[in-house]
Amino acid sequence: PQIKGEIGATLVSFIGGTAFMLMVLALKDHGFTQFYVEERFGWYELFTVLLMILISDAWFYWFHRAMHHPRVYKYVHALHHRSLDVNPFTSTSFHVVESVLLTIWILPLVVVLPISMTALGIVQALGTMNNLKSHLGYELFPRFFSKNFPFNIFVTATNHSLHHTQYDGNYGLFFRFWDLICGTELPVTTSTFDDIHLRKDELVLDNTKFRT
Repeated sequence: PQIKGEIGATLVSFIGGTAFMLMVLALKDHGFTQFYVEERFGWYELFTVLLMILISDAWFYWFHRAMHHPRVYKYVHALHHRSLDVNPFTSTSFHVVESVLLTIWILPLVVVLPISMTALGIVQALGTMNNLKSHLGYELFPRFFSKNFPFNIFVTATNHSLHHTQYDGNYGLFFRFWDLICGTELPVTTSTFDDIHLRKDELVLDNTKFRT
């Protein structure tokens, strides 16, 4: 039943997201944005990819945190949080309003800054993969991601799964630093990540003994 609900919410949010992108493309056709198709992908395009990742990460953190305000939560973001035990379908299960507001940051940016269509496509692809990774319900990142810079600044699947079960904390998208700066990272985030890898190591040892 949970997955069926997630698929239904995905279809509705996809309609909203598609309508928003069609509006953005219409504005491009009328000359209101600075989208362009580059002849070659250079340093400027790479800079805009990094810039858009940082902007989308900041926008997501503050918007996501606002969506948890008691006066707002039940109307929009509660739909996404019906999924306590996350899975890949959860990654696209949003209220249609939220699906639009999560990406609306791109509109003022492309009005004031030239943005390559390829660069935007790369950011969209990275965002989709990151969102899927965060909702796998399985930790893919290796153990050293909890200790060593720069790997320890990334949001892990463990980080976001804890958000779905404990709600008030771990609001980040790509990176942990907004949660760390604002004191909203759940205290058990690192210890849970390490514990998951400890259990994985014990399982490998048990399987090795069984085979021998």
